[in-house]
Amino acid sequence: MKVEDFFVQGRRGWVRLHEKGGKEHVMPTHHNLDRYLEEYLSAAGIADDRKSPLFRTTRGQSGELTVNPILQSDVWRMIRRRALAAGIKTEIGCHTFRATGITVISKMAASWRLQSRWRRTSPPEQLAYMIGAMTKSRWMKLSGSESDATSREILNLLRWLLLIGTKVYIPWFRQEMRDNRSTRYIYLVLRMSKLLQSAKGDISLWFQGHTSHVFSYKQIADALRTNRDDWRLSDDISTNRLIEFLLSETDLRLVELASLNHANAIAEKRYVWGDVSPFQLALSIKTGAYLSHATAVFLHGLSDQIPRRIYVNKEQSSKSSSGVLTQDAIHRAFAGRQRESTFIFEVGDSQAVLLWGKNTGRLEVTSLPYEGATLDVTSIERTLIDIAVRPAYAGGALQVLEAYRNALGKASVGTLIATLKRIGYIYPYHQLIGFYMQKAGFPESQYNRLKEFGLDFDFYLVYGLKEPGYNSEWRVFVPKGMQ
Repeated sequence: MKVEDFFVQGRRGWVRLHEKGGKEHVMPTHHNLDRYLEEYLSAAGIADDRKSPLFRTTRGQSGELTVNPILQSDVWRMIRRRALAAGIKTEIGCHTFRATGITVISKMAASWRLQSRWRRTSPPEQLAYMIGAMTKSRWMKLSGSESDATSREILNLLRWLLLIGTKVYIPWFRQEMRDNRSTRYIYLVLRMSKLLQSAKGDISLWFQGHTSHVFSYKQIADALRTNRDDWRLSDDISTNRLIEFLLSETDLRLVELASLNHANAIAEKRYVWGDVSPFQLALSIKTGAYLSHATAVFLHGLSDQIPRRIYVNKEQSSKSSSGVLTQDAIHRAFAGRQRESTFIFEVGDSQAVLLWGKNTGRLEVTSLPYEGATLDVTSIERTLIDIAVRPAYAGGALQVLEAYRNALGKASVGTLIATLKRIGYIYPYHQLIGFYMQKAGFPESQYNRLKEFGLDFDFYLVYGLKEPGYNSEWRVFVPKGMQ
């Protein structure tokens, strides 16, 4: 936080909290916190330095503030020192305070009020008290994750009173519905809960019926809009309310796919029904994406190695290619390392690498069954082309050669050549494919068809070769020992 994140507005103090994903949350402060912060700013002499850190480290044991902000580790050590000084042996930390205090106080206070006041009030007063207690507390939201034993007790009593239908309550409650906004709110919440419980079976069948069990927020919103009548849900049940119910009452769970290399990027939220493979989660990162390179090699059984990274290809928009290829241009382009994607997401115990591939119109992308789901993945022929073009996404030239050996007898050379022509690369990648096919033991009649594309340039098997060997038949520079 910076000094400017504490400010006064409307005669009261406010703080601006910076959360994960670049989100900001502004909230009012307690009057004691107002006083503490104002005294701290005055004593530190930093009130006018609005852009500087609000909480700072000190220089050694001098007590003199530096210009450096306090880190999480600094706060943890401060708490530990003071806990030890107070004789507390339990290893407490920042989150200890989050789980105590207000939760215990509210639970004890609500329980005491409920017991002491309940015995000496009339039925309408009892209902009015419960409505008032709920609307004045944090559990007015009726969130399953936040409700405690007391809130559930009150909610059950309120349900019983609303449903009992006696002459004592019904006329009074009708009047309350007309006059009291809080009563109307609680009634609607109870009504929505009842409708959702009734529709739970039909909603679960809808999720179970999908081949992919990974859903985005938009997909669930579209499902609600399309099936609202069939599920018999009222218009006041929003997508957020439906998701909240499903997370607490069904097999639906929330998974966040965080970007590892872009700290400011907002994590992708996905809603998962039951158990799914990391391949399904990776495919959900971008609509229309498909699995490729080393991942496709594994799924087609061209390698026994389970890939540590999952490669997901999202095609770019169509672009026109122009220019004339020269030998100097090839030397310059392949002198350095291959450019690699920095869009890497954490997917369970794996990592998903998002690639922005050449637009091919999803050429030779097929559906492959895997663990009860259907995955979009490049065909064997398209995969052999892709890994020859970008060997770093397949583990290197030796792993590419191994995949070609395992593809012998499985891949259609005619389909491979037709696919290569339709992609229309400027660089002579056919020389690399022919080299791999020859080394992998493909028949001469098959790999010689690649020579029909022409052998007009010297080319490179991989990027950044320092002391390359040279294969004169295919005019390809290769790692030493592979020629």
